[in-house]
Amino acid sequence: MNLTTVKIKKEWTNDLVLLSDEFLGKGYLTASYFNKVIANKRYDGYCVFDREKLIAFFVCYKTDNRKIVNNLKDESLALILDANIICIDTMVVSLEYRKQGIGKSLINSVIKTNRANYGFIIHAWKYNGSINMAGIANYFSFFLVKEYPDLWKNDCQDNNFICFVKKEEEIECRCSCALFYLKQEK
Repeated sequence: MNLTTVKIKKEWTNDLVLLSDEFLGKGYLTASYFNKVIANKRYDGYCVFDREKLIAFFVCYKTDNRKIVNNLKDESLALILDANIICIDTMVVSLEYRKQGIGKSLINSVIKTNRANYGFIIHAWKYNGSINMAGIANYFSFFLVKEYPDLWKNDCQDNNFICFVKKEEEIECRCSCALFYLKQEK
């Protein structure tokens, strides 16, 4: 492998959407999502290439605890979360490149660079007892703060999102949101 990690660029949008479609389901992340990542200074997005082949991407954004508290409608989080937060938003690694430490390497670089000034959260989906980012969260010593059972169910209904986890025969999204947190290291 000959891996290179670089910031997301507009010319890779179609490839990013295709990789997203492969893992998250067709239409879950769109070109407009990636254009927002590129244009908005609060967002950081990175692509990983093996030679010239896009094999992974990672997106995070900077926010504050007030926005998280308001979004989740949970005042108790204000007592737990640091004032400045980096939310690990999306990470996709192509199937043939999984279990090789690529995702861990991406998250590690963001944590090492920002841990003195930010706490970190992961909104992970939980479906049938399985949490999608649990391995990474445990590896970096994130702790599970709380589960929000209907957060994405409502999101799917209100915004016409397609749940990429639910089975075809299921009528609605049954995922819950598991909120993981890693405290700022002062």
